[in-house]
Amino acid sequence: SSLVALAGGGVAALIIRGATSWLTVEIPAGAGRFVLLEPHINLAVLAFAATAGLLALITFGIWPALQLTQTPAREGLSAGGGTTPPHWRTHRTLIGWQVAASVALFLVAAACINVVVVNAVRDTGIDVDRLAIVSIDFDTNRYDAARTRAATEALLEFAAAQPQVAAVAASGSLPFGVGIPRAYSAAAIGEGAFESPEPVQFVAATPQIFRALGVAILRGRGLAPRDTAQAPRVAVVNGAFALRLWGTRDAVGRDLVVTNNAPARAQRPHSPERMTIVGVAADTDVGRTGSREHGVVYVPLEQHPQTTLIFTARSDTDARAALVALRTAL
Repeated sequence: SSLVALAGGGVAALIIRGATSWLTVEIPAGAGRFVLLEPHINLAVLAFAATAGLLALITFGIWPALQLTQTPAREGLSAGGGTTPPHWRTHRTLIGWQVAASVALFLVAAACINVVVVNAVRDTGIDVDRLAIVSIDFDTNRYDAARTRAATEALLEFAAAQPQVAAVAASGSLPFGVGIPRAYSAAAIGEGAFESPEPVQFVAATPQIFRALGVAILRGRGLAPRDTAQAPRVAVVNGAFALRLWGTRDAVGRDLVVTNNAPARAQRPHSPERMTIVGVAADTDVGRTGSREHGVVYVPLEQHPQTTLIFTARSDTDARAALVALRTAL
């Protein structure tokens, strides 16, 4: 048992060491920020796990074996082999706890595997495996509006020129993973519309956002360069949201009122803003993976400037190549 445990521990250490690079990933941390998850082998934790394993080995393996050898062989044979080993009740208790712990760990492992498999095969509506994402907080870096716009345009132009980048866009949030649906609400305007405000995911983005995310435009058009700050306010919504508000996915030409529910820096609250629907996009997960409870409203970044921007690059080959291009641009 000791040799098997040692061999298993050595193999596990090699697997963990080799998997650290594969597990490195950037995860969204809310408010347009991402955290680089780069696992390292923690020697203190590894020592604790080894100590716990050694104690378990002694408690459930070595000690019961030593107890069983305390009965002299001659004494056992003279009694016809019917002698009950000492402390047998303790042994049964230990065996019972060992079996119960093994079953519990098996059930936990099965549940974890099920979650991983479900998330791996789930269609989020976005080809996340080919995306590279970088977030910049221009406000923290003391960039004013003009400098933020110039830096954004320069970064997008540089990244788009890289051969490994198929499409790149900037946005204040994404359909899921970044942003909170409760921060904005939208209500339809028009005859036969459902006029109660509903929480939405508000995505202010550059025109290439749909190509970068791999989200198809089902009706009308996507965001365009002509949607400038001086142009009429427009929006693109996802199909399920349009169907819920107007009873049809053909919502092009209809009007929508969007309200920013976040606390305003000034004393007066945000004013509702009226927009015209120019396109209907395919559905995606909203807010978080596995949820499509709310709608998504895409609006031009020119009309709704943001101080924290997420740069999303899509590669037709490897997402790491697109990430390298974004970092080089930065």
